[in-house]
Amino acid sequence: HNNIRWLPPSVSLLSKLKFCNLSQNNICMLPLDFEELPHLEHLLASHNRITELPAKLGLSGKLSTLDMYSNQLCQMEDRLLMGGLVRCDMASNFLNIEHIGEKFYKVYQTMEEKLRNWEEDLGEGFVGKVENGKERRGFEGLVELEEKRVEDYVKEEWKERKHYYCYSFEGE
Repeated sequence: HNNIRWLPPSVSLLSKLKFCNLSQNNICMLPLDFEELPHLEHLLASHNRITELPAKLGLSGKLSTLDMYSNQLCQMEDRLLMGGLVRCDMASNFLNIEHIGEKFYKVYQTMEEKLRNWEEDLGEGFVGKVENGKERRGFEGLVELEEKRVEDYVKEEWKERKHYYCYSFEGE
C-alpha cells in the first residue's frame, strides 16, 4: 500500500533478490530488465495496474511463485506457466485466452490453488504467503464476455475490444 507507480531499471542491480512483493500499488509496468534477477524465486505483484509482463520473465528457471491477481494483463505466455512455476495466480485480469486448452487450464488451476494456500518458511524468520489468498475470487470459468458483461465489469477503454476475462461471476 505504498502507492508505488513505477520501478527504476536499476532494480536489476539487486542481483541477490529472492523475494519481491510489489502488491497493492499502482504499478503499470515492470521494468524490461526485471527478468535479469538471477535469484528471483517469488514475485508478488497483485492488485496493481500491470498490463504486460516482461518477455523473458521466468526464463532463468528460478521463478517458482508469480502472483499477478487483479491487474490489467491482456495476455499470458504458455511458456511462463509450463516453465518452472509452482504457484501462479492470473485471475481478475483481461486475458485473451483463446489458445488455452483443457490440459493447460488444469495445470493453471493447480498452480492457482497452490498459491492461494501457500505458506512457506523462506528462512531468517520470513514466511512467504499471499495475504487473503483463500478469500480471492476464483478462475472458475473462462467466460467470453458479451457486450453486456463488458459494460458491467470492464473499464470503458476495454468496451471496443473483445477479450476473455478471468473472473468469477458468483452470486448472479
